[in-house]
Amino acid sequence: RNGGTIWMKALTSWGASGNWPAPNRKGRSGKGSSSKESLKRLPFWLSRRAMWVLYSMIATFVIAQIIVNVFVASSKKSSTTAGNKVKDSPDKPVERIRGQEDKRWISLHNEYAQESRNAHSIDVVFFGDSITQHMLNSQAWEEITKMHKVLNFGVGGDRTQHLLWRMDNGELEFKQAPKAVVIMIGTNNLGVDRPAEIAEGAFKAVDRVRQKYPTTIILLVAIPPRSKFAENPIRRDRQLYNEILEQRAAELVAHAFVFSVPLSFMVSDKRPLLKLCSCSCYFLLTTGQQR
Repeated sequence: RNGGTIWMKALTSWGASGNWPAPNRKGRSGKGSSSKESLKRLPFWLSRRAMWVLYSMIATFVIAQIIVNVFVASSKKSSTTAGNKVKDSPDKPVERIRGQEDKRWISLHNEYAQESRNAHSIDVVFFGDSITQHMLNSQAWEEITKMHKVLNFGVGGDRTQHLLWRMDNGELEFKQAPKAVVIMIGTNNLGVDRPAEIAEGAFKAVDRVRQKYPTTIILLVAIPPRSKFAENPIRRDRQLYNEILEQRAAELVAHAFVFSVPLSFMVSDKRPLLKLCSCSCYFLLTTGQQR
């Protein structure tokens, strides 16, 4: 009785409100409307999951591509850096390319080559590095140019191999042999090459002048003093280089000489004649150049 009463009350309330429960249509499988709702939700869930998988695959591909590109770029940079660090031989001509993005070195070389082709009756030609080049700014150079017709083919930072390249590519194209050639090169090789190798490069520069102009007087100048600290390895290498020049001076043919620079050249009346500048490289001052 109690059960029938409860059902009657339920039917009465549902009928009054009009909210009849949905029939539970069960098939032979015993599954009702909840199974159909699951089937309706299934494609949406699968599409979200498929998109998530697709996005994951794209992100993985992009990240992998970035890693590959970075690796390839670093490999190229390493190979380029390794190539730039390949040591040049001091006795073989090498064009100076590294660190010359502004083309100043090649521009200066072309200017010197043009001067060589246009020059007539030259007394002295100076070949060298910054020590030679900076002589242009001295009073001594002004006095020299008053007495002689001279050319200055100095390039700051040059090593023996760079001078050999310049000589082989137009700076020894004088129509008439110069009376004298002064070569002072090698200070920028110190600390990089062995003294014997530097000396070999310097003597090859002498040989190039000798082959082109057999009667020209050639003066190979030793490297001026470097560093005020006696324990500096560069100072030791400079001493060894100059000793090698003196020992090999006998190899030079007629009209070729080696000029040594004594340590006393550094001071006069306790005042230095060499000025420390640009990475401990000493440039000659006026008094020293006049000597």
